[in-house]
Amino acid sequence: MSRAKTKKDAPDTVRLEHVTSIEEQFMKTADNIEIEAQTEEIISEIRDIISGKAKKPKKKTFRDVQVEHSDKARTIQLPAGMNSDQAREWLDKYDSHMNQTVSVERVINCFPLDGAVACWIALRKIFGFVQTKSVKGAGGSQPPPMVSVTVDHLGNQVQVPVGRIEIPGVDGYIDLSLGINLTYIISGTVSLRHQRVVELIARMTEKVLEENSLYRGKAIRVDLSWMREKKVMREEHNPVFIDTTDTNPADLILSGNVQEQIDVSVFSRITRPLEMMQHGINLGATVLLAGKYGTGKTMTGRVIAHICEQKGWTFIELLDVQDIAEAVRLASMFDSHKTDGRGVVLFAEDVDQATGGERDDRLNKILNTFSGVDRGKHGIITVLTTNHHERINPAMRRAGDRVDAMIYFDHPDRDAAMRFLPVYGGDAVSPQVYEDPQDLPEYLEGNSPAFLSELVKRAKIRAILRYGADIDGKIDVDLLREAASSLTAHRVWAEGDVEEVPTNWDTLYNQQAGLIAELVQKNVEKYMGSIL
Repeated sequence: MSRAKTKKDAPDTVRLEHVTSIEEQFMKTADNIEIEAQTEEIISEIRDIISGKAKKPKKKTFRDVQVEHSDKARTIQLPAGMNSDQAREWLDKYDSHMNQTVSVERVINCFPLDGAVACWIALRKIFGFVQTKSVKGAGGSQPPPMVSVTVDHLGNQVQVPVGRIEIPGVDGYIDLSLGINLTYIISGTVSLRHQRVVELIARMTEKVLEENSLYRGKAIRVDLSWMREKKVMREEHNPVFIDTTDTNPADLILSGNVQEQIDVSVFSRITRPLEMMQHGINLGATVLLAGKYGTGKTMTGRVIAHICEQKGWTFIELLDVQDIAEAVRLASMFDSHKTDGRGVVLFAEDVDQATGGERDDRLNKILNTFSGVDRGKHGIITVLTTNHHERINPAMRRAGDRVDAMIYFDHPDRDAAMRFLPVYGGDAVSPQVYEDPQDLPEYLEGNSPAFLSELVKRAKIRAILRYGADIDGKIDVDLLREAASSLTAHRVWAEGDVEEVPTNWDTLYNQQAGLIAELVQKNVEKYMGSIL
């Protein structure tokens, strides 16, 4: 008695090679992706073509007679007037025609590695598995090429094929390749009867990209220099997934007016896109964050990335601002604000390095990119930073044309500076500091967040030297004043504002020596008490 074929007998249990547990898990997730009825129709049509059951439209003349296969048919039907000899002759010619080989190529617009993973998922869903082919070279056969693709912020990777593959039931071969610019290419040589299979694989790949792109809704850092240099993308150009899990928007402390401008120009568009569009406000905008080092511009970028992921937006940080033109093209591929209110944020630091100096071809390309971005058409928010806004070419700074808003990041005001203490100091800061802060503004107000962070760290060190490991509530006004004094002296000397540091180094040395002597004395007393 014949037994029913079980899942164990199915082709999808045949694996091409051993894979890591991470890759296995990723591919299982990919296999479980829910697909629409339209995608099921694509799979069904491919299988019908391979099995010879594909339906063709009926024609009335012998010359245009088509072959139709059906599971329900039990007779061979011939057109009126056609005898069996004519039918046999016609079928021979039909088979000869359909067996001739043709070259095929389908170019898919996408980030190449995104396309590679999507195509691999599509092939697995349709065929269960595919056979890669060895490549013959001068040194003999080489293993089929594979490319590693990073899939998360932990650096986990999966391997997908690039190069030549064979598909069960398909006459010929298919080549998969990472294209120049933002393309993925499916090409090859197959029989005419299987030409449509390649088209349907490409359509299935596009469906996976649309519904399950690796990068859509994620925060990534990209190197697009290969596009600028007109080269084919390589494995080392894998986007880096930015880990935003530990980013806390509450840690972004800005002066009141700066915070308000960020809320209006950036955060409001990400958090309330539908309301914005309802009232005729474009989601697209270009915002320039200018200010001195350490005033919170980079931290603002981290918080934007965090909010983007929370709201389903895509955040793209550029490794080199020179690639802004290429990045806008990439961003447009992930922009779906017209259907679901989810756009893209492009983030690039030190824009002055690419937009300073006289106008040349390089600068003109960047200027034309910003001039050509239709803010009403695209949901792309471009956020640029600079420490030297005066170096940016005036043509770039022109308000309302290429830059919608320029926000100047100054050092925190008094209220913002006070809010830094619990962020950096936690429970170590004495409650009395907040109750009676009149002595603190001269040490806190007007200094950068980086300065305030270092100030609290030095105050912690002094508290540890004086009190040991338990320093909860031990950082008082005096410790903050001592830390601020030494740090101010360090900064003045480092910035070279004066030839000599206006600080009594003997006093500072004596302060440190006194703290160390006090700690040593405590340890000696503790030791002597233990042996007496």
